[in-house]
Amino acid sequence: MKYLTDELKSEVERLAGLMFSGSDIVIILELDAFNGKPFDKQRRDLADFDLAFKKGRLLSEADLRTSILELAKNGSSPAQSLAVGILRDSKMSDLDD
Repeated sequence: MKYLTDELKSEVERLAGLMFSGSDIVIILELDAFNGKPFDKQRRDLADFDLAFKKGRLLSEADLRTSILELAKNGSSPAQSLAVGILRDSKMSDLDD
């Protein structure tokens, strides 16, 4: 995997936010697995990739939740149902922490 520059991390975040899988992103960005690098650098690249991937997914989820909650506040019945589900999941997640 080539060294993950800030530009590559941003691109991983963007593609993850579009709900591409990790393996799809590796193909799209032509990231070669390990490419003969020492083990420590491989681990850092994988950690950078994982963090960027998760951040992209979470940022996309945050945007989606914002839209749902705004629509729910404006009276959209389907959005209100989704918002109740988000609230319920959030409360259950709080119990797990």
